[in-house]
Amino acid sequence: MALGAVYEAGLGRDAALRRRQTVTALGHYTQAIVRLQTAIQDGWRRSKAPPLAQQTSILWTTLFLGLFEVGLPVRHSPGALCRWLTLQLINDASGDGWRQHMVHGTAEALRAAGPGACARGPGRAFFAQARVFEACRTILFNEPTFLTDGAWADLARGMWTAGRDDGDGDGDEWHPLDSLLDVMVMCSRLRVRAGTLMDGWDAGGGGDDDDDADEARAVCADGEGLCEALRCWREAYAADSTDDDTAIRDDDSTLLARVFYAATRIYLSGIFDYRRAEWTRRLHGGGGGGLMTVMLARDEVDAHVETILTLTGAALKGSSEGGRDGRGLSPVLFLFPLRVAGARAADKRRRARVVELLGRIRGEGFVVAAAIEGDLRGGVWRRG
Repeated sequence: MALGAVYEAGLGRDAALRRRQTVTALGHYTQAIVRLQTAIQDGWRRSKAPPLAQQTSILWTTLFLGLFEVGLPVRHSPGALCRWLTLQLINDASGDGWRQHMVHGTAEALRAAGPGACARGPGRAFFAQARVFEACRTILFNEPTFLTDGAWADLARGMWTAGRDDGDGDGDEWHPLDSLLDVMVMCSRLRVRAGTLMDGWDAGGGGDDDDDADEARAVCADGEGLCEALRCWREAYAADSTDDDTAIRDDDSTLLARVFYAATRIYLSGIFDYRRAEWTRRLHGGGGGGLMTVMLARDEVDAHVETILTLTGAALKGSSEGGRDGRGLSPVLFLFPLRVAGARAADKRRRARVVELLGRIRGEGFVVAAAIEGDLRGGVWRRG
């Protein structure tokens, strides 16, 4: 109800109607928060896990509230109370509120419920949606994810069988995006591992000793394996498109997968190429050949950046237009690809395009896009 009201408020042209719809949205949001808190407290009092159906309801509620918290436009907030709620809770332009919700809200609720709650029915449907957002989050913030844990990885691999229906009416159609998400979260895990190693270098605790070199070679080898996995994915599912103009006509899932592939390939390269000289030196004992395979050349990076910008532009245009030819992709899904593209946009034209696309996302009500732009302007672009 809250999401529906805020969406209707965004569509309305009459200022008074927008204000009324925003008040309605805030009212439904408040009720949802209170009821969610009651459900969780009831579970604590029982000292046992709530029934499966209630677990699923809690999971969906946290996801919907997270989307609401980044979706209420500031300009529609009437009165001091609404302004306070919006500025303090809902539209934190720093992005920290959204990050906190996704890390300690939806992600933690899903982890607490466990794979068993997501094996069938509404729980499985929730996992299918939340898994995409979680994969984006873990790359966007360079943080680990439970999706790489054995039980969760097994769940993801086991549930995507083309046309499968286990009798509960929830047959799942497999898409190439599903296998790409597996590689994405593994790239994020490798980034965390490499980051720990590089932190040791910066602290002076890991010099040129054998253990340090062995770990560097192991990280490089894993990077080479993920590079090969991405190459195989592209040959299997994206090799038919020779240009971005053709890819624009793809269905939603395939277009999103192409954007994610381009961003993930740059991301994997970036684990190493930002500190190319150090990695090369520390692989002095051998094992550096794979490093050159993982790291992209400048023209390859530029090509992937162009793919991200072209296809994201098409997706956001279709999403805003709606109708028969409109796309049903959430603008939030493109934050991580645009952050990656922005970090590698080497000229003013590409940077301006990144800002334009982030502006479209913000225009859809997702103010967290401003945090991505601020990070690029205040850090990456200022340094480069």
